[in-house]
Amino acid sequence: MCSSPVLNLYHRTVLNPRTPARAFILSGDLGCVIYLGFDPVFRDITVLLKDGVGGLARGLPPIGVHHPYATVSERAGGNGVNVFRTLKSLGVECELVIACDDSFENLLRTEGLGAVRFADVPGNTTVILSFRDGETQINATGMELGQSLWTRDVHSYWTGSSINVSTNWWLNPVAPEWVASQILGSTGMSYSELLTLRDPVEYVLSQEVRLKQVFVTDPGMIHGHKDSEVLVKLLDRVLCDPRAILVGNEHEIPTILPHLSDTHLVVIHRADSVTLLRSGEEDVVGVDPLPVGARNFVGAGDAFLAGFIHEFLSHSTDPLRAIHRANAVARAHILGKTPPTT
Repeated sequence: MCSSPVLNLYHRTVLNPRTPARAFILSGDLGCVIYLGFDPVFRDITVLLKDGVGGLARGLPPIGVHHPYATVSERAGGNGVNVFRTLKSLGVECELVIACDDSFENLLRTEGLGAVRFADVPGNTTVILSFRDGETQINATGMELGQSLWTRDVHSYWTGSSINVSTNWWLNPVAPEWVASQILGSTGMSYSELLTLRDPVEYVLSQEVRLKQVFVTDPGMIHGHKDSEVLVKLLDRVLCDPRAILVGNEHEIPTILPHLSDTHLVVIHRADSVTLLRSGEEDVVGVDPLPVGARNFVGAGDAFLAGFIHEFLSHSTDPLRAIHRANAVARAHILGKTPPTT
């Protein structure tokens, strides 16, 4: 259990100057702007392997064999981008805050989307090979968000959001200092106070975190990160607060749970079910099987997260209702349909 000294509660004074000051959002309100992103972006290149007669090939071709039937598309991706895109389609007032280059921003513009760019850096690349029996993703990562990029403007957007969403610390590599800055910002610490800390990571680990608003995290497969031990400790610290929610799939969350001392709300999604853990109690929600045909699983977990956030904070703080909504939004994404708005 969490039993270390209480983290000092700071009065939030740093907000995006374009956004009027507002009361802290503790639950059930999407009436204010959500700022999303704050993670490295990915250029998603999807290769659909066709069978030559209008359908998808059953699987990958044998090694050394040319496959003449394929279509290639390119899209702006990354967890924060995907969550932003889905929430935007659901009518949520939100903005994207990312580090990227001109070419990535142009990809966003092709969809009629924009972003607040806090650094001019190249993004990462994902190549998706999609076929009838599934897909294979190949990720090339080259950038990491570190403390030097957590500027006053980034802090203002983070603390000015009506909910804080922290995604994929591993595949989108982020430094522990970046995660610690997110956590401290969510407690209401100002940027000036953050600058006085010699080591924000050690500061978080030495205190009891008390969040001032909902903090949702889908950290991904943390144990693949070079600083996994520290990141798990940071996650453990923030999840001690009842305003923190952990979301992830059946491959990620089970590797994390044994290392956590306390959790209040955990959501684990699978292809056929979703498990909700609430302070020691467990509920399981079934998922309808998908029909045969073209399917897109890239970003499905992010669509689930967006659907959960939308329902949990706009209509009800009942996590079971939010899970049903998340399932519907993820299903629409997989099948290439418009997500239901209700």
